[in-house]
Amino acid sequence: MKYGILFKDNLQSPWTLLGSAFSHQSFAHFFINMLAFQSFGSTLVAFLGVSNFTIMYLNSAVISSFASLAIPMFLGSSLSVASLGASGAIFSVFGVFSFLFPASPVGLFFIPIPGGAWMLFLGTTLWNAAGTVLRWGTFDYAAHLGGSIVGIAYGYWYNRKRKQQIRRRRHTLDF
Repeated sequence: MKYGILFKDNLQSPWTLLGSAFSHQSFAHFFINMLAFQSFGSTLVAFLGVSNFTIMYLNSAVISSFASLAIPMFLGSSLSVASLGASGAIFSVFGVFSFLFPASPVGLFFIPIPGGAWMLFLGTTLWNAAGTVLRWGTFDYAAHLGGSIVGIAYGYWYNRKRKQQIRRRRHTLDF
């Protein structure tokens, strides 16, 4: 597990920022992450393409791991939470999905959420922000929050790029 657990006092290699996103504490931890990943990731792979999705996902894994270390230090916390799992990157996937498909119907543990993906995303982001600031329990809320921020930023960037491409095509067709 040399690169599998992210801990501020144990950051031996930059690879730990990526490797920790592929390690899980238990089968249940892995299963919950993969259920969320499949729920939003399959749509995004079809929409973005495999290579764009893969680049987004791997960057999100690294940046959310970095956020796991940086945000608590920025807030002046001396506590350090060991971090592993894909949830930071999955919150990024959820952020991109929610930005691109805000009204898409979603559920939390199979209970439909009124307002669609955007409302659930907003609620989980606020929950993760509160957990980060108030230092609730042992969940790595900072990684979740970092992933959410990356997801919204990527969704915004991708949507803007797509609109520019559409405008260029329309402009070309006008001539």
